[in-house]
Amino acid sequence: VTQTDGTVLLDRTAPSVSIISISPGLAQPGQLITINAQASDTTTGIASMTAQDFTTLATPIPLTLTSGGTAAGQTGTFQGTITTTLPETGHTVKVTATDNAANTQTATATNAFTVDATPPTPPTLLTPTNGEVTSDNTTLLDWTDSTDANTITYEVQADNNADFSSPETNAAGLLTSTYTTTPLSDGTYHWRTRATDAANNIGAWSTTFTFTIDTVSPTITSATITPAIVGGTAQITITKTVTDSVGVASVTATIKNAINTIVGTLPLTLTSGTTQSGTWSAIFTFTTQPDGQYTVTDTATDTSTNFVTQTDGTVLLDRTAPSV
Repeated sequence: VTQTDGTVLLDRTAPSVSIISISPGLAQPGQLITINAQASDTTTGIASMTAQDFTTLATPIPLTLTSGGTAAGQTGTFQGTITTTLPETGHTVKVTATDNAANTQTATATNAFTVDATPPTPPTLLTPTNGEVTSDNTTLLDWTDSTDANTITYEVQADNNADFSSPETNAAGLLTSTYTTTPLSDGTYHWRTRATDAANNIGAWSTTFTFTIDTVSPTITSATITPAIVGGTAQITITKTVTDSVGVASVTATIKNAINTIVGTLPLTLTSGTTQSGTWSAIFTFTTQPDGQYTVTDTATDTSTNFVTQTDGTVLLDRTAPSV
């Protein structure tokens, strides 16, 4: 007797498999890594999909069908997540598709993602230098580039409080190591910066510098010229009292004749008080200038290069004896 017992399906062909995406491409230790892959089998269909961090030879993780199908002739899309903490290096991923006849096929993505646990180095502040005084209230902040294996952005703060509790300048996501502040009020500011890399590792703050904005010119509170009429000695003493919140750098007197021609200039010396509030004085000697009236003006300049110029008064030069 002859009879038909049944059928058997011969399948010696491995399934096809491909990696669609692995994200993120740059991660911190412990950050989830998501793997998307596709697989199909023309004869018996897909039985399972796994993914493995091939760099560490970790235990493969199962991938779950998210769309499509697993039957013979169908294409399925699969997804899985690596949740283990991986070491800091580039990582290769291997995805394995197994069909219902136990045939396997793998797809490999070399250096598919990188684990980065190292933050950028702290920048070094350049300008304004520590303690610098400037009259520019839109201050250019400049610092050295940080070092990191990946792309860096910067955060910079400037605050009139040393604890940075309410910064007047607070800019982040900067791609270059410079930043110009919006207009700041006069006063002393503390500033610092730090870097963040593409894996979101945040570096340490730089050291803190201070700078002072001073846009106010000095004030000349008094000015005297003695004597008002000068004869044979041909000398006058010029005295000014000058105040400035930051400090006076220089005071210069200018002597002009009746037709406004400069006949002499001289620097005044601080004789008492401080550069914030002090008395400045100098002696000017007329040489070959003719008799007549002369005007004395002075210019006071502070350490921020703010200056004020004013006319102090006049002096009458008379070196000619009377007729008798």
